[in-house]
Amino acid sequence: MKNNTIEYISIPLLLKYGIREKTIEMWRYRRIVSTKEVDNEIYILYDSIPNPSKIKLPSKEAITKEIRRKKDNESIDFFYDILSEAKDNNFPLYREVYAKYFNDVRVIEYSKKHAVIEEILTIRCKYNEEGGRCPSKDVWKAYCKIYPDDYVYEYFLSILKKAENEGIERVLVKQNVPAKIKFDVRYTKMIIDCLSSKKKYNQPQIFDKICKACEKKGWEKPSLSWVKLKIKEYSILGGSRDGLNYEFYNKRPYLGVLNAQNANSQWQIDGWRLPFYMKGFETLTLFWVIDSYSKRVLGSFIDSSENTETILKGLASAVKETGVLPFEIVSDNHSFNQTKEAQDFKERLSKIGVTWTVSMNPRRKSNVERSFRTFGDDFCKNEYGYIGQGIKTRMKNGKPSQEYIDKAVKNPLTREQIVLIAGRCIEEYNNKIGSDGKSPNMRYEEAVNDESRKKKSFAVSDLDVLSLFIRRSEAIARRGQITIERGGMKYEYVMNAKQYVKYNNKRFGIRYASFDQIYIYDIDTDKCLDCLQRKKYAHGALADQTEDDIKLINKHSGRLRGIENAIKKEQEKIYKEAVSIDPDAAYIMNPLLTPKADFEEYKRNGNLMRFADRHGIRPEDVPEINVECEKETKEPEYRKRRKAESPFHCEKRMAIDLSSLDER
Repeated sequence: MKNNTIEYISIPLLLKYGIREKTIEMWRYRRIVSTKEVDNEIYILYDSIPNPSKIKLPSKEAITKEIRRKKDNESIDFFYDILSEAKDNNFPLYREVYAKYFNDVRVIEYSKKHAVIEEILTIRCKYNEEGGRCPSKDVWKAYCKIYPDDYVYEYFLSILKKAENEGIERVLVKQNVPAKIKFDVRYTKMIIDCLSSKKKYNQPQIFDKICKACEKKGWEKPSLSWVKLKIKEYSILGGSRDGLNYEFYNKRPYLGVLNAQNANSQWQIDGWRLPFYMKGFETLTLFWVIDSYSKRVLGSFIDSSENTETILKGLASAVKETGVLPFEIVSDNHSFNQTKEAQDFKERLSKIGVTWTVSMNPRRKSNVERSFRTFGDDFCKNEYGYIGQGIKTRMKNGKPSQEYIDKAVKNPLTREQIVLIAGRCIEEYNNKIGSDGKSPNMRYEEAVNDESRKKKSFAVSDLDVLSLFIRRSEAIARRGQITIERGGMKYEYVMNAKQYVKYNNKRFGIRYASFDQIYIYDIDTDKCLDCLQRKKYAHGALADQTEDDIKLINKHSGRLRGIENAIKKEQEKIYKEAVSIDPDAAYIMNPLLTPKADFEEYKRNGNLMRFADRHGIRPEDVPEINVECEKETKEPEYRKRRKAESPFHCEKRMAIDLSSLDER
C-alpha cells in the first residue's frame, strides 16, 4: 500500500475484471510487468500493466475500496458466526441470573444477550493478551446483525467498558442491580492462586474453580466477566505459570546487549537439526561454533545428536582452524555441562584464561540462534530433500508443501550426502555478502589482521590443542573390558590375562584422543597404568566367517585360558604369602565352608527327633553325606597332596628286573 492505495493486484482479481489468463502469461514471459510473490501468490504492479488492458480495470482507488469492503465483510461474518453460536448455545449458563428479575420469556431474552456480550468481552480480552488490536467496529457490526439498532458505535464501546467494570448483569437490568458488586481480597487470592498454577488454566476454568470454592464456603459467586477483568489485572502477581525461566526471559525487563567488538572475543555454540530426512525419518544434528563479531562459522561437526563428542569435535575444529581460543565461550545449559569430561575440559580452559558462560537467556546467544534460521532458510532450502525448519517454526515460509515433504520421505538421503550438503551450505554461508558489503569470512579476516585492534583471545600451539582435547572420564572395568558411550555409539576395550586379574572390577580414569585405544589412570595419583586396545569383532555365522574371524576366535579362546592360568597363579601367590605369616591361614575357612555331613544333632535334640519320627525316618539309619569344602581356590600343596596319594605316584622311578619273568 502507498498512501493507503493498493499498488499490486492479484491474478485472480485481474481474471475477474476480464483480463485473459493467456495475456497475463504473455506479460510475465516477456517481462512486460513487474511482479512480486507473497505467500506463494503472484501479484502484478498496477502501474506496469499495459494501457490497452488497464482501461478495462477500475482505478486503484476503486480496487482498494472493493478489497477493503470484501475484507471487512469477511471479518464481520466471522464475528457474527461466533456471536450467534454463543447466543444459541451459552445462554443456559445465565438463566438463573435473570430468573430472579423476571418470570416470563424475558429470562431467555436477557440470558441470550448476556451470552453475546460475554463472548464480545472474551474476544477483546484475547486480542489484548496476544498484543493485538481488537477490530471493535467489525465486532459491533456483527452485533448489530443480531440486535439491529440496539447501540450506536460509541455507546456500544461505553457499554462494553461498563460491563467489564460493573458486570453485564448491571448493564442489562440497570436500576434493579446494585451499583457494583464488590468482592474482597479472598477472591483476589483465589484468582492469583489459579494463575500461579503450572497447568495454565484458562479463564473459564479459573471461573469454574472459583465458583466451586464459593459454593463450598457459601460465598457469593462472581460473574465470568468480573473474573476475566481481574485475571487481566492480577496477571503479573500470578507468578511464573509458564516457568521461572520463561517468566524471567520473556516477561521481565531485559538489558540491551551489544555484539562483541572484535573477532575471537566471544564464540557462541549450539546444535541444530539439519532439515533433511534419512531412512526411517532419521535426521542429523549440526553443531557449530560461530564468532559473535564476524558471524563466521569457525568450526562444526555433524552427528546423530548434540552430544559430548559432537561438542568437543566441533570446538576442536574451530581451534585448529583459527589457532586461538576466545576470551569467552557462550552455550546453553546442555547436558554436556553436567558431565565429568565437561568439568575437566572447562577447568583446562580456565587455566588458559577462557571463560565458559552457560546461559538460558536467548539474547546472550542470539547470534547463533539467528544464524541457524538464516542458514536453513537461505542455504539449506536450495538443496534437494529440504523438509523445513521443523513443526514448531513460526516462520511463514518455514516449511515446504506436504507434497514435497512426502517426496523427501520416499527418496531419503544418506548420511554421507547430508554431511556433504551441510559442508557446502556452510561454505556458502561464510562467503555470502551482507548488507555491509562484506561476508563473514571477510569481516573475520579483516579483524584478525588489523594490528590496531586489541586482541582478546589466546594463541594455542598444536601441542596445546592435543592436550586440551584429550578426552577424560571415568569408567569401571567389567568382564575384562572397559566400555564407553559417545555420540550414541558404544566402544569396547579389552584386557589381556594379566590386566584382567589386576584391574577387573576397578574404577579408573580414562583418557583418549581417538577411539582406537584408551589409557587408564589411577584416580588418586593420576598415574598412567596401562593402555587398552579397542575390541575387534568376529562373525558368528559360519557362512560369514573369514580366516581373520577364525584367528580372532582362537585368540579369544587362548585369552580365556590365559585368564584362568593367571587367576591360579595369583591364588598361589596369595596362598604363599598368607602361609608365610601363619601356617593355619591357608585352611582357616575350610570348616566354615564345608556343609554338615551327618545328622548327630537329631539324637540330642528332642524336637528334631520328633520331626524325623513324623516323617517315618530313623536318623541313625540315614547314611552320612559325602561332602567337600566349597571353596574353589587351589593351593599348591593341594595339588601335590593329590598327586602323592595316587597309587601310580613314586618319588623316584625304580628300575625293574625283568629277567625273572617267564619268557612264555
